[in-house]
Amino acid sequence: MASLMAPKQIESTSVALQGNGLEFSLKGIRTLFPGFEVVYGEFDEDETSLLPEIKEGASLKVGSVDPQQKFTKPEPPYNEASIVKAMEEKGIGRPSTYATTIETLIKRKYVTATRGVLAPTEEGKKAVSTLQQYFPDIVSTDYTA
Repeated sequence: MASLMAPKQIESTSVALQGNGLEFSLKGIRTLFPGFEVVYGEFDEDETSLLPEIKEGASLKVGSVDPQQKFTKPEPPYNEASIVKAMEEKGIGRPSTYATTIETLIKRKYVTATRGVLAPTEEGKKAVSTLQQYFPDIVSTDYTA
């Protein structure tokens, strides 16, 4: 389901610091919309990535420096094998229903299958969004497991 969902939307804050002939940069993020991360049940605003409000030209005292670079990427698009594996892991359906479930998604134009990659259509994205909005308990993997 994650491959059919919208990406995570964040607000990014960047700060450039200069002092003693050195330059540093800080970057913090705040999640505006968790997107595909809600499927994994691991969405949690990382308080350590938030920067306090800083006014331009303000004087700051640096306590410590910990250089890190982090990236968040969505899962790669599903192919038929990977979606079956995900369905097995989440307890969705049974081995006898996996193929027909995928065929139905394609037939109803919720996904397209191009070169073995399953990609959501606009219709599929709208369906997922509507189902999550009005029937969140039913589309939860906890419902079928």
